Amino acid sequence: MDEIIKNICEVLSKSLNIIILIAGIGELVLLCISWHKLYKSKNAFMKLSKATTKEVRDKQVDHTSTKTTITVIKLDWAAFDKLKEEYQSINGTYSIYSLIIQLFTLLGILGTVAGLFIAMQNWSDLSKATDMYNGIKFALSSTVLGIIFAVIYKIFDIVLCSQYINYIDDEIERFDKNYSEAKDSLITNNSNIHEVVSGE
Repeated sequence: MDEIIKNICEVLSKSLNIIILIAGIGELVLLCISWHKLYKSKNAFMKLSKATTKEVRDKQVDHTSTKTTITVIKLDWAAFDKLKEEYQSINGTYSIYSLIIQLFTLLGILGTVAGLFIAMQNWSDLSKATDMYNGIKFALSSTVLGIIFAVIYKIFDIVLCSQYINYIDDEIERFDKNYSEAKDSLITNNSNIHEVVSGE
């Protein structure tokens, strides 16, 4: 059993740091894609929010009819639904990015354990001091690489959350609430109009 673990650790000592570096480059690509898409999505939600506010203000000033109000809400709903669908696909990419951040820490720990295992296997034999040194060196280098990538990408994750994700989630919640109330209000108004016409 020890021999199998030793062989696995030796394979890891030759390949794990390269795997961490490749994962780091892949994570950078995911970060750029997520950031670009979230930036566009936030701007689209901001535009829609301003347009909706403007329409509501116009309705209050001009006292537009019920028919016009229904048209405006349908157009806004279509735009909102489209943005919501796009955001869900963006959120999938962002979720992968967030998950990989945790993977860097785990890979670093794996490298630490594998490196120390190699070092301990050569501890008793002074003629294998070089192998012991290489095991400790691998343990430290993989740990440092994993932690550096994890910390850097976690900082960007916090920035993305604070600048984009939280804003978009709040906007979606606000739109859902406002349009649900608006639709309920329209149904009530249309029912009242129908009753008045029937009464006449």
